[in-house]
Amino acid sequence: MTMRAVLSMILTQFLLLDSATAFGVAKLRSVRPNSPLYLEDQIAEMIDNELYRLQHKAEFEEKWQQKNTAVLEKELPQGFEFSSASDFEDTSVPIRDIRLAAKN
Repeated sequence: MTMRAVLSMILTQFLLLDSATAFGVAKLRSVRPNSPLYLEDQIAEMIDNELYRLQHKAEFEEKWQQKNTAVLEKELPQGFEFSSASDFEDTSVPIRDIRLAAKN
């Protein structure tokens, strides 16, 4: 066979085959087998509720905002005195210091 004949055969094969079969690309099928999943009713209901919540996220966000705005105060209370930093200091003497003072 001549080089020209070989090239014409290769070109003919490329023209007759589509790209998927020309390069050996196979269609993929699902690798996972069809097997039933047995769950307790409580677990299945929890999964269903979470799926519903994810699909209706805006609705749940609105309910959450309404609940929080009803509880939260709009303004700070008037006449409220904040504690100073000294109110939170630890005034207890560590045991180690007491023992060292007793030795001296």
